[in-house]
Amino acid sequence: MDYPHRDLMIDDLINNRQIKGLKYQELVKLLGEPQRNWQSDSNQYYYQIVEDYGMDIDPVYTKNLMIRLRDSVVCEIKLQEWKK
Repeated sequence: MDYPHRDLMIDDLINNRQIKGLKYQELVKLLGEPQRNWQSDSNQYYYQIVEDYGMDIDPVYTKNLMIRLRDSVVCEIKLQEWKK
């Protein structure tokens, strides 16, 4: 999947939107369904921001917005970046 506009919007989303404290359904209404649970923990989700394959079949760079919920309410958000 490719999300060409997410990287351009992520800083504004993190800095200018109140995401912490949103209920899960409010989060989905704002951002859409997350890609999947993160690390098989049903309280952590991610939204793919960038996934670059370069000239390889495996990703060489990823950036994801990680979101953790407690009692169905967003309690933590962070960007996670990985480079090969």
